[in-house]
Order: sequence, then structure tokens, then C-alpha cells
Amino acid sequence: MANYSTRSIAAQILADVITQQKSLTDLLKNNIPQKISTEDRGFIQELCFGVLRWYWQLESIANSLIQKPLKPKDNDIYALILLGLYQLIHLQTAEHAAIYETVQATRILNKNWATSFLNGVLRNFQREKSNFLDQTQKALSSLYSHPKWLIEAIQKAWPNNWQEILTANNQRPPMTLR
Repeated sequence: MANYSTRSIAAQILADVITQQKSLTDLLKNNIPQKISTEDRGFIQELCFGVLRWYWQLESIANSLIQKPLKPKDNDIYALILLGLYQLIHLQTAEHAAIYETVQATRILNKNWATSFLNGVLRNFQREKSNFLDQTQKALSSLYSHPKWLIEAIQKAWPNNWQEILTANNQRPPMTLR
């Protein structure tokens, strides 16, 4: 088994961004090993940018799935939960592959205790996906995946277009060639 996986690298990067407010750009530049292929590097970037784009929605679902909060030393496992949810909701990754590969990342992170925990969390979401997604429709921050303070500021500044602005904020940027 390799000593890295795209998901384990992405989880470590996301844990640093979420808990320590480090720069995603700097972490992507400095924390991806040189031996990683261009395709895998792109997948790591997709996972990181996607999880952060949909963070408020994913966090809401994750907190509904977890009975007890994880310890601070397990922020990478929390990031794996967010990664798994992102794949199951927003990517076209086959569900069984997304769950299996995300769970395997716990072994690479030397947290074997988390394999059954993470598998259970993601399988529970898979079984009750529509219920969890319906719950995200109830709060504006999880519906539009923006912090409440930003939603309120945009509503105040653009009272007629705030919904379109928030929706557009979550779109992938267009591809540009240099």
C-alpha cells in the first residue's frame, strides 16, 4: 500500500485550512509531494476547493451525522468526513468507490480506529441522503453554503439579487487558458 493517497493528502491540507486558517494556495503548493501525477494533483485541488466551496452545507450534514465531536487531534478525520460527503453530493464519483477510498485514507493517516467510524458515517449518509439534503434547505447558511454574516451583508447590499449572487458564488470558475 502506498504511503499516501489523494484523499489523505487533501484531508491533511483541509484540516490545516479549517482549523488553523492557513492559506489553501500555499498548502497546495507546498504539501503535495512531487511524485504525485498531474491528474492526482488536480483531483486533490478539486477535493480541497470543492469542500471549502460547500463547507457550510457539508459541515451542517457532518454535524448531524456525528454523535460526539471529534478530538482536536482528529481534525484530519473530520476533513475526511467532509471529503466523503462532498464526493457523494457534488462529484460524479461512484458512491462505493468514494466511500471505500475515503475510508482507506484513514489507514494511510495511521488512524485505523477511524475506519469503521468513517465507514458508518458515510454509509449512514448514503442511506438517508435525501433526508440530510432536505435538512440543509432549512437554514440559509447550509442552503447557500455561506456564513450567516455574509448572507446578511449580501441581502442588505443587494436585496433583489442576493439569492442569485449566493448561488453564483458556489459555481466553479470558468476554465481559462494562458
